[in-house]
Amino acid sequence: MIRPRHILAFLLTVLFLIAALAWVFPDDGVKIGSVELKFPGLKEFFNPEKVEYADISDIVKKQLEVDTSDVDIVDTTDTQDTVRADAEVLAASEYPIEYAGNARQDMYDFFARMEQNSGTKPLRIMHYGDSQIEADHISGFLRERLQQSFGGHGVGYLAVKPVTQKLSWRVHPDEAWQRYTLYGKVDSSITHKQYGPAMALFRYAPVWNDTISGDTIANDTIPKDSTEYKASFTVENSFQGYGRTNRWDKAKLFYGNLHKPVVLSLYGEEDELIRQDSLMPTENTREYLLSDSLMKTFRVEMSGYDSPDVYAISLESNEGVILDNMPLRGSAGTVFTAMEYGMMLDWLNRMNAGMLIVQFGVNVVSDEIDDFTYYQTWMTRQLQALQRMRPDMPVLMVGISDMSKKEGTKYVSYNAIEKIRDAQKNAATEAGVAFWDMYEAMGGENSMPSWVWADPPLANKDFTHFNVEGARIISNMLYNAIMLEYHNYRNQKAEANEAGEGV
Repeated sequence: MIRPRHILAFLLTVLFLIAALAWVFPDDGVKIGSVELKFPGLKEFFNPEKVEYADISDIVKKQLEVDTSDVDIVDTTDTQDTVRADAEVLAASEYPIEYAGNARQDMYDFFARMEQNSGTKPLRIMHYGDSQIEADHISGFLRERLQQSFGGHGVGYLAVKPVTQKLSWRVHPDEAWQRYTLYGKVDSSITHKQYGPAMALFRYAPVWNDTISGDTIANDTIPKDSTEYKASFTVENSFQGYGRTNRWDKAKLFYGNLHKPVVLSLYGEEDELIRQDSLMPTENTREYLLSDSLMKTFRVEMSGYDSPDVYAISLESNEGVILDNMPLRGSAGTVFTAMEYGMMLDWLNRMNAGMLIVQFGVNVVSDEIDDFTYYQTWMTRQLQALQRMRPDMPVLMVGISDMSKKEGTKYVSYNAIEKIRDAQKNAATEAGVAFWDMYEAMGGENSMPSWVWADPPLANKDFTHFNVEGARIISNMLYNAIMLEYHNYRNQKAEANEAGEGV
């Protein structure tokens, strides 16, 4: 028969064993292969350390007070007057953009171009980043707001074989397509550095390594045992994105490095054949107009003895603003100098890039490193290279967001976060570009758990990435920061006009 004293003795024995284990277990845990075991110490049992999580209620409240009720609606009216917002509303962004060198004037010159852009090409903002911007997170809402203010529609850049699908237009490739990147694990069969605007290219046939001369292939004889290759991809509107992405004026295909002629067939919404054409051999980048008539879905089929390097699809308007979402999963942002200089410059000119947004840092986080001077040096070189390519083009570096790790029962910011943020800010200063501190904007230290545990949640339970709602809020903060600068630009322009001067 079990008596109360037996139960008490058992519980005391268990508590003694737990206390003994807590006493001898190393504070930094024990690694067994790839598995790391941790056990709370006596101090954490009897006097647990309290963690103060950032209070983001005021941040969220301010963003929700900004009227975005019409963001999901396609508005064909002139929205130029919407940018004449009161400065106090625009200042809802907790952290304004910081500038170094001539960066502010570069931004003002960009605003002037946006106001005057009524040509046959949209002015583009190319948003580069790591997995934090995948699926058009952050980019999508920012694009919608800017297109409301300055005109334009369309999602812009689409990958033929995306790692993750965008919220709006989605691409479904068949199994023949292969993806090659200039970052991460680089395929050695690609012997050049002429990749697409998102540092990737797509092929459905084996890679040729023959020499190309001009637009004529040096060896254009088809081997007797050659194989005809076929591939296709379908582009369709999910109708889950923001309103202005639902329509476009032109659908374009960018390709190059083609050794043999390829037959291209375009099929429409009812899978009817709309056009059949030939892509001719070339080593240079070519731009092919797939359609200038809006379709909810279309399919592109290619066949021939070779595959071109397909760089991108673009769904764009004839004018206004396009914001291209360029996620580089796994990249630390040090890839721009890896691209062939002439090819990168060609893309910036071809895409009519008006501004670059560079947002990285997630893949650099490591608490095993104390000094991130190396990263600062790398990023300075990247930013300086982009500045040299297009001195008239502003570059806005968006700093790393907060990330949390679990320590016992608590979630705390990685020790490396502020060091990486400082390295990024210093790099921006050295290169003379603009910087926006997302870490401080979202609440600073230990703010990510507050975003995860918000009601409704604003970040994923990986304590690293914003979800759709969280991305919408942080994107609106970035938009407010940009528009606050636009408000200042307009004031300076008005004062200069009154004085008979130019901005």
